[in-house]
Formats: sequence, structure tokens, C-alpha cells
Amino acid sequence: MRRWMLRARVIRLRCGAGRMPETVAVNKQLTLIGEGADVVTVWAASAGDHVCRVTADYVNIRGFTVTGATHYQSGIYLIDADQCNISDNTASDNHYYGISLLYSSYNTLTSNTVSNNDYSILLASSNNTPYHNNHTNNTYDNAYDYDINQWDSGFVGNYWSDYREKYPEAVEIGGNGIRNIPYDIPRGESADRFPLMHPWIGITLQKGDLDGDNQITPADSVIALAIAVGRCPCEPATLTAADVSGGGACNISRRAHYPAGGSRANRVISYPRFTASGHPS
Repeated sequence: MRRWMLRARVIRLRCGAGRMPETVAVNKQLTLIGEGADVVTVWAASAGDHVCRVTADYVNIRGFTVTGATHYQSGIYLIDADQCNISDNTASDNHYYGISLLYSSYNTLTSNTVSNNDYSILLASSNNTPYHNNHTNNTYDNAYDYDINQWDSGFVGNYWSDYREKYPEAVEIGGNGIRNIPYDIPRGESADRFPLMHPWIGITLQKGDLDGDNQITPADSVIALAIAVGRCPCEPATLTAADVSGGGACNISRRAHYPAGGSRANRVISYPRFTASGHPS
């Protein structure tokens, strides 16, 4: 069994179908892309190993199933790692955590399914924004947060399999698939303010429909403005829906009207254009 020590500055690695007994240790900027969590499975090479250990900034991991960690280890483990993207993975059947982050901040955790572990996701001494994740059937708790992280994007949160048991009186908000009572995260003061009614399966948003309700309403304009001024995390799918002009960014404009006879009848004032990375273009 091999231990991957990946030291190249930037590598885009595509892994094909199969099951691999590996321990992946990433200590440099790197992109790891599997062909899909239903296709590529990686499990810990030996007892006491994390399946994937990340100790570098700007690491992207997408499209894997990680499983088989034992002796209080994790499927995906980040320590002292910032600005990473962990998305579209399945972390299952690990002892202890499916995904854990320690001293790691400003990371994106989206569209992951974390199931049948002792615990789902652990955030400790960290500042992150996980959303669009499915937390299902983990033995003890579906999450641990020893700090105050934001467990939603500001508009949408995560799916929690134990939600109905904890909040039997909760109801849907306006038919938008979000429940009306926040999901409290154990151990800290954090909460998912917009818990999902159903598991997140990923959707393709139509142009302008930023809240996924299949219609264009003033609520979408509010989200678009938040994206444009950099106050809302913007993943690529949302940016594509917000980019109604096809210019590759969300550009919100307003018209300021001046009295007749003024130097200009009206003026277009544009807010900053923000791309999917969250930086002005």
C-alpha cells in the first residue's frame, strides 16, 4: 500500500474508476479530481491514518468517496489549511469523523454527503461556511463546532437527517424547501439558519433564479446584489445563474434619475463585478 506525498506546486489529477487503499497526504497547493464519488473510492491504507490529510492552502478535492479511517481519524482532515475547496465528495464509514478541520479557515465545503460515521463534520479553531451538504445517519452527532462558524450561505443551509426528531414542530418556509427553525450545532453557538427539508442533490439554476424556487422574484434580486457587493459566497452554479448578461460575472446596476435639464437625464451606477472566486473582476 502506498502513501501519496503530493509535493508539486499545482497538479490537476484525474483518477479513474476503482477502489484504492491509499493514504493521501497533501502539503502543497493541489487539485485532486475524481471521476465521481460513486466511481472512485479511497480508503485508509493503515490503521491510525486519515484517508486524506491536507496541510496546505488552496487545495481542491472533488469527486471521491473516502472511507475506512479508524482509531479516531477522519475521512478528510485539514489542519492549518486555508482557502481550500472540498466539494462533491462522500465521506462514509469512518471512525471518528467524516470531515474535520482544525485551525483551518475560509474553506468551502459544499455538496458533500457525510454519512454513517461516528460524527459528520468537525470544525475546531476554524472559521468556515459549509452549506449544501448532506449529514445523514451519523452515530452520535451530525456535526461538532467548537467555535462560531456559519453553517449556511446566508440563503441556504444543509440537510440534517435528525432534524425532524430534534424539531418536530418545524414547518417549511413559503414552499422554498427550507425549514423555519435553525438547526443548532452541538458544542458551540453556531447554527444552520436555513436547514433543508430534503437531501441536496444539486440543481441547475435557470438564469436569474438564485434561490432555486423555479421562479424569478424580488428575492433573487436581493441575492444578486449581495453577490455583486461581495457579501454572499458565490459558487460557480450560482454565478452562472446570476450572470444574466453572459459577461462572466454578476454585475448589478441601478439608475439614478436627475431633474430635467440637468447635465445628464440619468446615470448608470454599477456595483463591483464579482466572480465565482469572490474577487472583483
